[in-house]
Amino acid sequence: MFWFRKKVRNLWTYILLFSPFMFCIAVAASGINDHHSELTAYGDFRFRLEQDWDSYKSDGKKRDDRLRARIRLRLGLKYFLSDSSYLNIRLRTGAKHSQQSPHLTVLDFDGNDTGDRNFSLDKWYLTVAHSSSWVWFGRNSLSVWKDNELFLDDDVTPVGINIGKTLAKNEIRTVSVNAGHFLLPAGMRDFCGKMTYGQAVYKTLVKKYELTTATGLFNFDKGNLGDIGCNLYQKFNGARDYSVWAINFQAKSTNLDKPISIGIDAVHNREKYGLDDLGISVANINQTNGWDFYVKYGDFEQNGSWLIGYWFADIEELAVNNSFSNDDWVRWGNATQTRASNMLGHEFRFAYKFDEGKNIVVRLYLAEAISGTEDGNRFRIDLNIAF
Repeated sequence: MFWFRKKVRNLWTYILLFSPFMFCIAVAASGINDHHSELTAYGDFRFRLEQDWDSYKSDGKKRDDRLRARIRLRLGLKYFLSDSSYLNIRLRTGAKHSQQSPHLTVLDFDGNDTGDRNFSLDKWYLTVAHSSSWVWFGRNSLSVWKDNELFLDDDVTPVGINIGKTLAKNEIRTVSVNAGHFLLPAGMRDFCGKMTYGQAVYKTLVKKYELTTATGLFNFDKGNLGDIGCNLYQKFNGARDYSVWAINFQAKSTNLDKPISIGIDAVHNREKYGLDDLGISVANINQTNGWDFYVKYGDFEQNGSWLIGYWFADIEELAVNNSFSNDDWVRWGNATQTRASNMLGHEFRFAYKFDEGKNIVVRLYLAEAISGTEDGNRFRIDLNIAF
């Protein structure tokens, strides 16, 4: 019986992985539209200089300071079947065992290992929109309203289906919903567990301010520790369920030369863990809440425009599934898996757009563990070029 269940589970995985291609072929062959199809190539390149210093491990031992030069390259093709439907496929750099980071280290100035260098297909999906509804099927970043990656990293691309619908829209307010069901990536070649989510988004204008509120429930179902992918995650994340409420609020001015955005996000994992669950201890059993606050001034609308911003984050260890949250703030984890929770810290950011598709972003992160001795400082300069 176990053999049969495993075969069925593997069959479901293969169906999800390959059905987008079969569906795309069927759609193209059926003549989904009368428009002339169009193929568009796109991509982007990033050069990053990154300094880490004064970082301590959970056992109190100091990590070596490091200065690294890193790159990210992403190349994609988009094939338009109509004005509202297209196929998209994208190739990215990054270690094959990392679902969070597409960056490669090309030079470590302190002589450390530069890690694996791989290319992976991180996106392949079909999008179809009609009137006030849309759907995509395949592998893609989640279509979730959020301002930052403290809960969900944009580089994480699960496989499944994502749908959305605008319920009401006028000059003053917009009400929309989105939902999806996915296989969760473990690295770029394997999967572990599933996720189902639903989110409602409300936007309105109040005098000179644009207000956005989003509320969503994100259920992460554990995988099987016998699967190869589940063993990649940190702290037994592949063997533990998460059920996270995420609430977002943002106020953005619309009456100034440069807009100001102020926001707050809160997350709560409603799962009840026991001390017999893997990775659960007396120290973290109730660490299921998190929040962040941010303020931004400026924008990227015109050449020569700039932005400054500040973020504060307080994310308890089990508040988020940190195998899919950001990998920016901290160095905690290993070469391919970052666990950015149990974290209290600050981000300071300056960004400047000097040409169309070209910008530079400077960020400083100062973080420490909520419980334990881990901490660290990180400084980054990114040069981004889109083409």
